[in-house]
Amino acid sequence: EALNRQADDLTENTSPDQARAIKEPLADVNRRWNELNKSIVVRQKELEHALLKLGQFQHALNELLVWIERTDKTLDSLKPVYGDPQVIEVELAKLKVIINDIQAHQSSVDTLNDAGRQIIES
Repeated sequence: EALNRQADDLTENTSPDQARAIKEPLADVNRRWNELNKSIVVRQKELEHALLKLGQFQHALNELLVWIERTDKTLDSLKPVYGDPQVIEVELAKLKVIINDIQAHQSSVDTLNDAGRQIIES
């Protein structure tokens, strides 16, 4: 703005050729300045979007890691059982529940892997 005001002041008392010699390069500078500002706004929006995606990814990853830790502890708490078929059946049922839970989380793992790849590639 100050540059434009200064150019206006300079061109008030000059010939049309001199005014054009000042204003034409200034118009190019103003155009490039505006393009730069537009590019900065676009880049800022892209970075904000990437930050949001990364935050969502990090949140989902943290939730999955908590679930994995909890499942590991559950698996570690399972002890081998011998002898009584009813006790074995109960423990087998517990294990099947854990297996079903693991399989249910497979899509979350796949989605997180895909999202992680996309974040890395972008």
